[in-house]
Amino acid sequence: MSVIGGYFGLEPKSGKKQEPPHSSMYKVNSGRNALALAIRSMNCKKIHIPYYTCGVISMMLAMHQIDYEYYWINEDLSPRINGIGDEETVLITNYFGICDRKVNTIIETGRNLILDNAQAFFHIPLLDIDT
Repeated sequence: MSVIGGYFGLEPKSGKKQEPPHSSMYKVNSGRNALALAIRSMNCKKIHIPYYTCGVISMMLAMHQIDYEYYWINEDLSPRINGIGDEETVLITNYFGICDRKVNTIIETGRNLILDNAQAFFHIPLLDIDT
């Protein structure tokens, strides 16, 4: 009996060495550690996170003493955000990998943001956006 699970696209093909996706990116062991790394690299004073997010995010922010505030999302999963300061950033979640158009619209606003692609692992990272 063989085991089924994981990402089928990541399985190595016999006889060929395959480069893993995102091989040129920083490697961390969890989404929350990736977020902590991005926040530290941006030197932001406060981050806005969606109410519809995993509870470990707020736990990690509290543990690292990072100020945060929740925001609501609309029915189409787009963020409902107002009043972001210069030293603040926004965590945008690409829910289920279906929010690309909305993310592109938000990027055009010029806000500081971190894109959470944990649910969209195979999406290509955007240039100059912490992902």
